[in-house]
Amino acid sequence: VEPLRLAIQDEHEDVRIAAIRQFAGYSRRVPITPEVAVAVTAALADPVVGVRLAAIAALERAGPLAKPALPALIRLLSDKSEDVS
Repeated sequence: VEPLRLAIQDEHEDVRIAAIRQFAGYSRRVPITPEVAVAVTAALADPVVGVRLAAIAALERAGPLAKPALPALIRLLSDKSEDVS
């Protein structure tokens, strides 16, 4: 889990998206921990739309662990990208 959590901050957007997707249910073997939820929440502010969308999907799967992400998710309602907002 730790390497994937760190990959969420990778300089390459494809790596960030792939790491987040592991927590979004594409691999049920990868658990979402509180630390992962924090890293995924931070990805909601990523400049790349695909990263933000992947983070939204992962937080949906996080259930109660996503509660701290609510302010960031609410901010996304006014996102520049129609795909996100």
